[in-house]
Amino acid sequence: MFRKLLRQDLIFLILILSYIILKFSRSNEDYLHENLDKEGVRSVALMTDISSVKTRTYVHYKYSVGGKIYNGSQKIQENSLLPEKLGFYPILYSLEKNNVSKLLLTEKPLNPKKFINDGVYVNGKITKVLEGHYPALDFYISYNFNNQDFSFRTRLHKDSINCSILEDCKNKKIIRIKVSKEYPFFNDLYFKSSDRQRKNINS
Repeated sequence: MFRKLLRQDLIFLILILSYIILKFSRSNEDYLHENLDKEGVRSVALMTDISSVKTRTYVHYKYSVGGKIYNGSQKIQENSLLPEKLGFYPILYSLEKNNVSKLLLTEKPLNPKKFINDGVYVNGKITKVLEGHYPALDFYISYNFNNQDFSFRTRLHKDSINCSILEDCKNKKIIRIKVSKEYPFFNDLYFKSSDRQRKNINS
């Protein structure tokens, strides 16, 4: 009987602790979300879908932080202008919890080309090269801008970066990238990828 009571007490204690942890986690995320306007990091997200539940409309989007993809959704006000699917829009995300984000809907989607044209050149680091679509090569590139880390994949013809054979490309550790100053996720090599016919954030 004593052992049975102890076991029941232990289960009850675990349930209580789980509830407290969950409650604290949700409260912390609510706090982070409420303070995104003050403390959030500005970036861009790709609009992936728009859905409706009765009279409510939700937009779904994805964004990248340090090469990791996060998904978000947000209710939009009734009679608001609907965003364009597969368009890029500004967001704010929490540096403490990257999955906490807020979409900033603009009248029109962002134009990556415009922001890149007004950008600056930085040195990117080639972290990996794959040969699967030779003579086009898949380059995995990382770079840092304003203390933010970014990484992406792009498919480029070997001649476009002045390396005639695969080993030369693998040995080429540094590559120049033109990056948007306002939205540093936007860069010229990302959109020059031969397989990226549409704006995409998940590859």
